[in-house]
Amino acid sequence: MNHTSLIILKTTKQHFIGVTEHQKHALRGRMTKAHQGDVLIIAEIQDNGPAVAKYAMQFKQQYADHVGQSEVIWGKRWRFIVDGEKGCWLSKPFAPAALKPDGPYAQGGTLVYVPTADAIDFIAAGHLSPIL
Repeated sequence: MNHTSLIILKTTKQHFIGVTEHQKHALRGRMTKAHQGDVLIIAEIQDNGPAVAKYAMQFKQQYADHVGQSEVIWGKRWRFIVDGEKGCWLSKPFAPAALKPDGPYAQGGTLVYVPTADAIDFIAAGHLSPIL
């Protein structure tokens, strides 16, 4: 996997369009384990059932939102902006929590670092095409 990490970022249906249109995501805190080129998997939180991964992009950078960019995009202010590039719709959307019920995917929170073994399985099953 060439040392590329997978990071799942969850968002609401309401905010999903802003993520895909701007290739940005907003967070309350800074990601501590992200590196340029890592793959950000964007999962939409469902009303009933686990979040569904539908979109992916490469991590470019993150920065403090000092100018209110998050408020312009999503109508709400967050402390940090995660900037992506080379975004694409996944050809085979999937619910990580349904595929790996013992994994960290059903827990609350916006951010999940995908364990290496799960990343290998998701890639082998074709879930991250066309980005990986």
